[in-house]
This record gives sequence, C-alpha cells and structure tokens, in this order.
Amino acid sequence: MQSPIYCHFEDDKPREPGSREQMLMQLGNTPSRCERLPCPDRTECQQLPLRITSYHLSFPANLQGPLDIFRMGPSNVVSGDHLQFAILSGNEGGFFAIKTFLKLFTKCQNWIAHTVRHEKTDTIRCIKSCRPSDANCILDPVHTISHTVISLPTFREFTRPEEIIFLRAITPAYPTNEADIIFDITEGNLRDSFDIIKRYADGMTVGVVRQVKPIIGPFYATLKLEMNYVVGGVVSHRNVVNVHIFVSEYWF
Repeated sequence: MQSPIYCHFEDDKPREPGSREQMLMQLGNTPSRCERLPCPDRTECQQLPLRITSYHLSFPANLQGPLDIFRMGPSNVVSGDHLQFAILSGNEGGFFAIKTFLKLFTKCQNWIAHTVRHEKTDTIRCIKSCRPSDANCILDPVHTISHTVISLPTFREFTRPEEIIFLRAITPAYPTNEADIIFDITEGNLRDSFDIIKRYADGMTVGVVRQVKPIIGPFYATLKLEMNYVVGGVVSHRNVVNVHIFVSEYWF
C-alpha cells in the first residue's frame, strides 16, 4: 500500500518518510517538508497531519532568555479561524515556551495607504483622498484611519496603570485660536480595561492609552480610538486609530 505521506527537499524529489535517504537528508541543515496525499476513503489517513516540516537549529549555550529561536505561522487564514500552537514533545526540561503574536494585514479602500515601520510593530495608515465630485467623502470628518498591532504580557504584578500607546497630535500644545483636541475610546473596551488621558509633552498634545485593570491572557481586543479636532464646539476633522491588542498568557 502506498504511503499516505511523501516528503520534499530542495531538489523537489519526493521520498517516503523513514527511508535511509530521507533520514540522511534530515541530518543536514536542509529543512524537509512532508505532505499528506489525498485520501478521501481512508479514515486513518485523514487523521494524519496535513504537513510535517523538520528544521534543524543550532545556537550557543548560556544565552540570556527569554529568546526567540523559531517562528511559524499559517500560509493563509480565513476570517473566523482560530489558531492554536502547542509543544507536543521534546520539552521535558521545560526550557521552551510558545509566545503568539498578531501580524496585521489590512487594505485601504478608496484611500491612500502608507505603512510606517517601528521597532516593535507596523502601522498602516489610510489617508483620505476624495474625488472633487464626491461630496460625502469631502464632508466626512475622518481624515485618516490607522491600524496597528501591540503585544502585551500578562503582568504578574499589576499595581498601577501601564501606559501602552501614545497618540501624538500634529497641532502644537497650547495653541491660540486653534482646535481643541479630544481623545476618546469609542469601541472595543468591553471590560473597561483601558482608558485614555491627554498629556502635553515636548510642545505637543499626546493621548496616552493606559491599561488600568489586570488582564489574564490569552486575550484579544481591538480598540477604536478617535482623535477629534474641535473648533467652536464642532468637530472639524477626526483621525481614527484601530489598535489590535493581544495579551499573552505568559509574563514575557
């Protein structure tokens, strides 16, 4: 009976798992990928993994931890899917743990998109670009919509609010005859775990988002933040920031 699993290497020549050639290849640094053949009529085959990939890692001893040594993720995700990662074997000494994080993918529709890269996260900013005849677009007070991702640990000792996000306004602080800037959390704060305060720093107006309640991970939320520029009691324009927050179950 044909094996339901076949393996690929760099030369794309398939080899059955367990063969001497395959085991010799696995001793090197070349990763191997084993995929399940279609088997709609075999129950035991359908219970096998769709793909098995082998990697060989080497690193020096006495490294300071925690340290990221390997990353993996899905090739595609359907909306509504939930991913679970686990170490199934080989961790008897408890030296390894899994930390999950989110990678943001989004599109700007009818807007101009800009990607801003920071040290720990990426920000996608959509800037409004209206056609001269599109009155609804012109009258819409929203000027920019941004998406960003932040990963947080589960704080083992939560004794005071943690400042996690800083929104800097482009208008200088204490202006004369200029807009008053109002920050607000409009969606996603179901547990009232976050708040936002206004602060002045380096001559700029800054909105500071704080975690004000302890959160035990894993936890995910999307905060919708609004930065409103108010002139004469009327919102002249608004910037929206969607912050995708993932809290790990671990303290690191």
